[in-house]
Amino acid sequence: MKKLLILLALAMLVLAGCVSDRSITAAVTADDEIKIGASLFLTGSDISFIADAMREGIVLATDELNANGGILGKQIKIIYEDDQFNLVKATTVAQKLIEVDDVSAGLVGVWNTAKATSTVFETNERPLIVLWDANEEIEKVGNHVFSIGFQTEAAGREMAEFLIKQNVKTAAIVYHEDDWSQLISLSFEKRFKDLGGQITIKESAAIDETDFRSIILKAKGADSLYAPVAANWDKFFKQVYEVGFDGIVTTGDGFTEDVINIIPRESEGVYTTQLFVQDALQYKLLAEKYKQKYNKEPELLIFTALGYDGVMVLAEAIKIAGSDDPKKISKAMYKVQNFEGAAGIVSINEKGSSNKLERIFQVRNGKMVLIQ
Repeated sequence: MKKLLILLALAMLVLAGCVSDRSITAAVTADDEIKIGASLFLTGSDISFIADAMREGIVLATDELNANGGILGKQIKIIYEDDQFNLVKATTVAQKLIEVDDVSAGLVGVWNTAKATSTVFETNERPLIVLWDANEEIEKVGNHVFSIGFQTEAAGREMAEFLIKQNVKTAAIVYHEDDWSQLISLSFEKRFKDLGGQITIKESAAIDETDFRSIILKAKGADSLYAPVAANWDKFFKQVYEVGFDGIVTTGDGFTEDVINIIPRESEGVYTTQLFVQDALQYKLLAEKYKQKYNKEPELLIFTALGYDGVMVLAEAIKIAGSDDPKKISKAMYKVQNFEGAAGIVSINEKGSSNKLERIFQVRNGKMVLIQ
């Protein structure tokens, strides 16, 4: 009915010579679309290749939905923006997506920039999904910010528990002056101490630091090194090897197979918490969809899966709401339960998170091997 009234009104204006038929086409096209903003760290970071993988997943999901009639009879339109892994830029991008593009909802890649993006979306009561991260800070933002990623603090606790089970008594912590790195380090430290472990040193480095040797030297003598660094992984772990740290070396999920390929010798034996969903049916199906679309093997499929799921979870919420009204979508997000995503089951709890947990891997012969 709304569309019919718009058409009639515009047709009358055309007859009166006030607007062109091109304006009618634009108005109807806009009315047939659901706009979703995607703020990704496409430049400005050592891990921008991960954002590229997320974008590939967003494209796959959008194409799939639109080929099947869209949502509520409307086509999905993704508006991509590069937040450059920068808080100021992320704020500007978020404001543009809402004030200029008038998106119904948004996706953002990682908590580092989502801190800024989420504030803008929450203030304007627009739903926003953080793709990679889930943490207690995201849960505090408000009722319109959600996460479908893996719990940061839980990963730190899991590694601490693993080391204690290996009879490790002491640990040195090296982390970056970065939100994710600080959160996961704090959770590791607290759990390790609670279980009777001792922290020998805790040292931070600037995010753009490239020479870690003096810090690593301080860590020598500890039974283990926990280093959830957020950039320059190849340089850091190469220097750990060169300095001759002879304890157990552990890290977080920024340590990807790409890093292993760059420094295979220095990566050998490193333990890491990682996203793991390889056994999920939807994950396997996504791999086939990826190969058909891009004519190549996926290299970072888990991150592609997070991008894919972001769109699909929003689509599910829009279906539940029966509307693309932002406030109704936000309310419907809490009703998304047991959704079978490519990156695992998504069930949004009362805090807006999906409570996914990572697993522990060790690098063996150049490959990540599941340990527990």
